[in-house]
Amino acid sequence: MPPDLRHVPQAARCSDLVIIPMRPTLFDLQVTRGLIPLLTSVGVRYAVVINAAPPIRDHGDSPMVRQTREALAHVGPRLWRRQITSRVTIPYSTVRGAAVVETEPDGLAAHEYRALWNAVRNTLKLEGVVDETV
Repeated sequence: MPPDLRHVPQAARCSDLVIIPMRPTLFDLQVTRGLIPLLTSVGVRYAVVINAAPPIRDHGDSPMVRQTREALAHVGPRLWRRQITSRVTIPYSTVRGAAVVETEPDGLAAHEYRALWNAVRNTLKLEGVVDETV
């Protein structure tokens, strides 16, 4: 949808679940904080996904991601506990018109996207087997 918050309520009402992908940056945090009350006001389910994040290291989340999680603590379980990491595989796959599970099925990006899909599937209580070997 266009980057205009006026369209959010109408589009959200047509959705089973609104996923808010956000980078762990101040700009994205500001936009997300403005979007959450709009979604809450129309009573739709939403989830916040930290996207294009720095890699997780041995010591855990990067400071950017940790600070973003702290700033969105009020969202509770609607903030996905994992992240989509910024990886070369993602734009490479996009340029090819493919998904990361197609270009590097055993790669870290594919594992993250599968985890996100499983979270969405569980939230929406979707049934049936999903071919995750693709």
